[in-house]
Amino acid sequence: MFAVDEDEKGDELAVIADVTRDEAWISIPLSESQTISQWR
Repeated sequence: MFAVDEDEKGDELAVIADVTRDEAWISIPLSESQTISQWR
């Protein structure tokens, strides 16, 4: 799953989660996630 959320400052975060595991997720700044997606 990939979703966009906001942190407490209002900055956009990308939330990347493994839906097969309840606790397997990361959140990073949205601008950095776009760089990561280019590596794939």
